[in-house]
Amino acid sequence: MRAAIGATVMALIFLPTAGYGLTAAVEVDGYSFSLNPTGTSNGDTIFFTTFDGLSGVPLLDCGPVFCVVSDEVTPTFLGSQTFRTDYLVSNAVEIYEYGTAIFNVSASDNDGDGQLDPMERLLPGNFSLSGTTAPDFNLFGIFQSSTISASISRSAGSRVGTYSGTFTNPSQSASFASSFGLSGADGAVSYEIGGSTLFWTLQQRGFNGQIRNFTGVSSINRIGTNAIQIPSFSLFDSGTGLSILTMDMTLDRFGNHFRGVVEAHDGEPGTSWPDYKFFFVDVTDNNDTDANGFPDLVAVCGNGVLDGGESCDDDGANGTTTCGCALDCTYPIAGTACDNMTVCDGAETCDGAGSCVGGPPLVCDNGQFCDGSETCDVALGCQAGTPPPIDDGVACTDDSCDEVGDIVVNAPSDTNCDDGAFCNGPETCDAVSDCQAGTAPSVDDGVSCTDDSCDEVGDVIVNTANAANCDDLDECTADSCDQLLGCFNDPIPACNAVPVPAMSNWGQALLAAMLLTAGALIVTARRENGTA
Repeated sequence: MRAAIGATVMALIFLPTAGYGLTAAVEVDGYSFSLNPTGTSNGDTIFFTTFDGLSGVPLLDCGPVFCVVSDEVTPTFLGSQTFRTDYLVSNAVEIYEYGTAIFNVSASDNDGDGQLDPMERLLPGNFSLSGTTAPDFNLFGIFQSSTISASISRSAGSRVGTYSGTFTNPSQSASFASSFGLSGADGAVSYEIGGSTLFWTLQQRGFNGQIRNFTGVSSINRIGTNAIQIPSFSLFDSGTGLSILTMDMTLDRFGNHFRGVVEAHDGEPGTSWPDYKFFFVDVTDNNDTDANGFPDLVAVCGNGVLDGGESCDDDGANGTTTCGCALDCTYPIAGTACDNMTVCDGAETCDGAGSCVGGPPLVCDNGQFCDGSETCDVALGCQAGTPPPIDDGVACTDDSCDEVGDIVVNAPSDTNCDDGAFCNGPETCDAVSDCQAGTAPSVDDGVSCTDDSCDEVGDVIVNTANAANCDDLDECTADSCDQLLGCFNDPIPACNAVPVPAMSNWGQALLAAMLLTAGALIVTARRENGTA
């Protein structure tokens, strides 16, 4: 078994292409690392390959003469300090054990970019790892877990280092040492300001000096000023016929850096399975042609997208309005005179953010309430108001507008209801129900012998004393009516009139019967004589 093809170190070199004179530095560091096969002090050889989570034979490609593994050690998740790999152990004759190894690494992310520091090429790569093995197969039926501890050393700027350590199980202990490598990339990307195309050349360098040259073309989408998106595209090596498919990547801007994660299908095309798939990408663009503080990679005026350093970008509308976005993707300064085609908001000026705003509004109010509220017509200016309606629909109210109190007054007036007659009482005005009939004045003065009446001509009540109303049927009394005190029946001196005896109730009834009988006899006689 020979060293894994997958243990190569990838370097992405984005070379300038004709017409694309701007370049940005690129650093791509894999989340996986490689442990090359190592001999042990007891004469065995240990191989590492991509973890597949299965208990069968680990991933390897075998030909007539030898097999190929990937040497890959992967994190349990991106940025994790726990790594895992499948391993195979062989003696001089055959593979006699395979299984899974899990390591913990003594590393951290001090710069907070989401990638462990030792996994970044530009930082020193000195760290230690410790872990255990879990065999899935042992030719001799001896299933023993081993503890492994190792130290790794790599200089800053290099992708190649060394590792050494020991493994121990109940049966034996042995030491080992070999080479260590980072998967990753470094180089440049070329572009034109505002261009939508990037030209890529990828160079993959292996530990054994093998070089693969991949080329490809991608588009670029600028997401505002703070990110770029590169859709999925393919890289092709004409020398070997191998290709790598990179998936969509979004790189967020941090100052002049664009950082994010990209997935490659797959990072090592020399194996039959996907491996070395995930990479941390850091693009550094120091180009700032217009000195506006934003990298040129995101500065595009006139594409309709708000890019780095732009205050605005209205595409083809740039420069077409007084206050709108200018041809240089900036707004005119605040206070620039403008006209929004209305006279009602005074003298307009630009607000510095794309709008034409009015000054102090035109004052049309004349301070008068009773002529209505004045208005402003955007074209004609101040217009007279419409007086408030004062007619409340009630005929007897006096309707008016009170300029002092700024109110409409509807005052009830009884005069508007007067019918000119005295004896039917004074009419009144109700503010809601209109004229109401009056109440006739009382004529009774409480004196029984006066004749009471209402004089319509004189508009007075008349109470006339009438002595007849005091007749007591006594010839020997003088009957009179006092307008205040009522009837008087004064005796007449020396009057000898036969007194009329007073009758009892029985006598009165007998007298009435006699009168009725006499009346009946008179009627009968007239009929017999032929008279009516």
